[in-house]
Amino acid sequence: MWTPFLLSCLLCTLGIVAQPRYLIIIPAALPYPSSQRACLDLRGVEKPIRVALTLVHPSGNLSLYRKVVRNDWIFECTRFQVPRPAGSQEVATVHLHISNGHYFSASEDKKVLIHRAGTGTFIQMDKPIYNPGQTVKFRIVTLTEDFVPVNSKYSMVEIQDPNQNRIGQWLDVRPKQGVADLSFHLADELSLGTYTISAQSFKSNSVQSTTFKVEERVLQKFDVFFEGPTQIYASDKTFPLQVCGRYSFGKAVRGTVHVTLCQKARRWPQNASKDICREYSGPTASNGCFTPSVSTSVFNLTPSEEDNKLYAEASLLEMGTGVQINTSSQILISRTAARAVFETPNEYYIPGVPYRGKIKVQDHYGTGMKNRKVYLVIRFMRRRFIKTYITDDSGIASFNLDTTAWNSSSVSLEVTGKSGIVVRGQRNIQIGKLNSKSWQRMLKGSFSIPLTFTADLSPSPSLVVYAIFPNGGVTADSIRLDVALCFQNQVKVRFPGKEAHAGSAVQLQLQAAPGSLCAVQAVDENMFFTRPDRELTSQMVYGLFPAAYQRGYPAQVEEHSDRCVQPQSLSSLLRGRPQQSFQPDIFNLFRNMGLKVFSNLVIKKPSQCSRRMDRKPIIGVPSTEDQRINEEQPQFTTHRRSHHYFPETWLWNVYSVGGSREKKSPVPNMPVTPALAPPLSALSPLCCCAILITVPISPGYQTQLLYKHRDGSYSFFGPKDGEGNTWLTAFVLKNFGQARKYIYIDDKNIQDALRWLEQNQLPSGCFATKGNFFHSSLKGSMDDEVSLGAYVAAALLEMGLPLQGKLMQTTLRCLQKVVHNITNIYTEALLAYAFALAGDYETTQELLYKLEEQAIKSGGQIHWSPKPSSPSYTDFRPGTQSVDIELTAYVLLAYLSKPRVHAGDMTTAAGIVAWLMRQQNAYGGFASTQDTAVALQALAKYAARTFSTSGQAVVRVRSQRAFGKAFQVSRQQRLLVQQAALVEIPGQFLLQAHGSSCIFTQTVLRYHKRSPGTPVIFTLRVSTELNNCSQANPRVLTVRILTSYIGSRVTSNMVIIEVSLLSGFIMTSRSRVLLENRTIVKKIEVKANVVYIYLEKLNDESQTFILQLEQVIQVKNLKPAGIKIYDYYQPEERALAEYSAVCS
Repeated sequence: MWTPFLLSCLLCTLGIVAQPRYLIIIPAALPYPSSQRACLDLRGVEKPIRVALTLVHPSGNLSLYRKVVRNDWIFECTRFQVPRPAGSQEVATVHLHISNGHYFSASEDKKVLIHRAGTGTFIQMDKPIYNPGQTVKFRIVTLTEDFVPVNSKYSMVEIQDPNQNRIGQWLDVRPKQGVADLSFHLADELSLGTYTISAQSFKSNSVQSTTFKVEERVLQKFDVFFEGPTQIYASDKTFPLQVCGRYSFGKAVRGTVHVTLCQKARRWPQNASKDICREYSGPTASNGCFTPSVSTSVFNLTPSEEDNKLYAEASLLEMGTGVQINTSSQILISRTAARAVFETPNEYYIPGVPYRGKIKVQDHYGTGMKNRKVYLVIRFMRRRFIKTYITDDSGIASFNLDTTAWNSSSVSLEVTGKSGIVVRGQRNIQIGKLNSKSWQRMLKGSFSIPLTFTADLSPSPSLVVYAIFPNGGVTADSIRLDVALCFQNQVKVRFPGKEAHAGSAVQLQLQAAPGSLCAVQAVDENMFFTRPDRELTSQMVYGLFPAAYQRGYPAQVEEHSDRCVQPQSLSSLLRGRPQQSFQPDIFNLFRNMGLKVFSNLVIKKPSQCSRRMDRKPIIGVPSTEDQRINEEQPQFTTHRRSHHYFPETWLWNVYSVGGSREKKSPVPNMPVTPALAPPLSALSPLCCCAILITVPISPGYQTQLLYKHRDGSYSFFGPKDGEGNTWLTAFVLKNFGQARKYIYIDDKNIQDALRWLEQNQLPSGCFATKGNFFHSSLKGSMDDEVSLGAYVAAALLEMGLPLQGKLMQTTLRCLQKVVHNITNIYTEALLAYAFALAGDYETTQELLYKLEEQAIKSGGQIHWSPKPSSPSYTDFRPGTQSVDIELTAYVLLAYLSKPRVHAGDMTTAAGIVAWLMRQQNAYGGFASTQDTAVALQALAKYAARTFSTSGQAVVRVRSQRAFGKAFQVSRQQRLLVQQAALVEIPGQFLLQAHGSSCIFTQTVLRYHKRSPGTPVIFTLRVSTELNNCSQANPRVLTVRILTSYIGSRVTSNMVIIEVSLLSGFIMTSRSRVLLENRTIVKKIEVKANVVYIYLEKLNDESQTFILQLEQVIQVKNLKPAGIKIYDYYQPEERALAEYSAVCS
């Protein structure tokens, strides 16, 4: 990016020399593909001389320069194309040969590194922190070293959750015009923590990653923060310490602030009683801040055994609510009042040439001190001189010293001052050798070089100037420049106005080069305040190519000095004895620029031979405290607190630009400012471009991984349970195996679960019962080896595990041994389904014959139940239990999964389907999650068996009065849900169907009336206590729930307490934590203003649960809210109650 500029900036002086002098430079690193330069400086040519510069590499030789030079002096550069390396890189040799017969001949070899030009990839997130249920948006961009976008595809892009589960994957992602734009929807319930996005390059297999965080959506009412100094000074008598509170919408918090400020003892072991602490408290002012004036006299600000920091802790207690938010900070104690530093002086001088430099005087905040007297002490040859300077408005004093009297000695410069200025600047200067005894007669003068800085010269070009004197002496100097981090393609974005009303449309004005495709991002600027490293900036883009900032040679072609000199004592230098020259190291000037040098001039400074001795600090290096102070500027904290906070991404769009474009966009429900500029606007030449690639990723898959253990198993409440659950692991394995046809499932999760099942397989071939089973109605069936083995076998076969595999064969052998002795009806149904899937027709038929004898048949409907039932039991719920539905569904699956299905089987299946469909609720589900999953699977299998593309029908619905509706069901409409409201209620309706087709009809009646005769299964009592009734402040409501199980079993199944929140109230985070710490509480969910408390089980002993609700929005005429407790697997077993927030 900057090499051509470096190679062209060379200065030479003419002169006549005794023999040819040459200096040739070429870059040490040659990126492929690229065009590079080699430059030749040859002088003192008295006879024609032949010059040949050749690049020798494994693929062949490349002539870089070949010419017969006849002029006395020549300086020219030649351009060449870098050859392709055999691999990613290779070391080549540049061979120089200069000759004109016997008069002069020279040869040199230098190693250079040919490497393939690198690329850099960044992943831009629309924001660094997300909440569950949000959509993660990100762009992947790969650039060459010249910032040209690369359109090569990424072989894989993946997202990993905090547990290293791969929850999202895209294969062969090809960007369009340089950018791949992807999105991923987070499940409402998933692991919190740090997620990783990785993109693997198809060409290089290199992987670039970035991270984002998923945090719980917490409605924190206000923030507390320090707005005071991060550093104080020994000379300070007092300093202001400010603590502020702000609501998320910007309003100041009223309340009481308590601050503790401590200076800790540094003795070991640490003794807190030796700490120096002071406390300050008081109310917040109208701006929400408390600002005590702290006297430093109580602390020890001088060097001592106390720590050089003050530790500040603050809390803000909100008036009226009792809500307290804490924060902390540290304040550095600096013992430097002011300091003086040298700015850009050379470490050597040339006798007779003026030595120039600058001294900057800064106060303890780093600000330049103007009109200050500075004393520069000059020491050489045991002599001492003092010069006085006055700093300018920037705190800088420039000096220009005559070196004539320094007499080629080592010189020391030191800055002193008065009025408390502490000296922090000192420099030793060595002599630069001229190789001429008559240096007093040296030429003097000046010249200027006009430089035009473009994007090619960013970020940090260097300029070297050298001169070759007539006697062969050489001198040089260099300077390193800082250039703005700019790009070739300039993009401008702005909003016409500084502010806009919420909800109004604003114009986004975008200007770029024609043909640009610009990607625009706009979020609240505070989104990146906590994670500034995740914001896309020019510095980050340039940081993709650290070689642009590096100096020196690549390690593979490094050059080391072949000779060294013994270091001489300082006394010998002062006595003026002959010594090795301290001339500027010309070789290192070029080396630092990454340039290889061929020369017969004395350009390399010999290195000092090392001695085994303790090294003393070099004079002139800033002290540790100076460095620390420099790193910690600025000295005052600036808290970027948003008064108009909107955490969602506002703009994340791609626009085609033909020069300039205006786009209207509605403002979020907060005021915004045009500071929301797209970070990608600086990129060139792409500006930015995007293509949306969508892949099916199920939020349910993400949620399921919450329940995974490290050993690959799953349980009802995940790692919170002590161990994995055999039944649930098989259930998850089946679903993952079936779902991977339609959504992305990481195969590692499937293999981990299979491995865990294999490890828990008993010698009999069945499986050990691991983990709790919360469905007590099935507990007798599912906690024995046979029923569990049947379930696992069916699950493994459903997921597609090979029948001939070892795991399947041993499992089936276990079941075959006991199949004839089973008496449990649920186990029989499971076994029938498992053997049907395994293709064992005879065993399946035997089990179905036994089940048919136990079937409950009425009105053309067939079902099964673990307990005897009368025909009236077949009526619509609440009589039907969840276990009946699940059991009946397994029998249907067995009939439909046999290797040979007969007409009689389909007749039986039709009767089963008729009963199952009558158990569906108004939303298509059944009694619980578990029975719904099995029943829908069975109904879907039946639908697949009976599906036909032919046939159509008409369904007519008529009332006794005027209502009439006809539904047309054809091939094109067979998946269309058609419905109509029955308005003549109460009333009788007639339904008639004509045609040839299979049609499902359902009538739904919704009413608000408790079913009569519901048995009491749970006790439920609710009491409330409302605080702050007499104040016009937010209220806090304490809800006490007292409940127990008094049903026919010893304990209940898993129980859910469902608490609907009052309008304007939320559950406090402290209340949630206290509930989660209860052993009986397995999980808490908050969705749509409803709190779900999952209990492991209940018995007849009463349990009390306390919720603390906080009012965040005041609502008039507040209506009561409901609380419901019910059995998870048998929701008909429930109890209801109401509560309200009424002041007594």
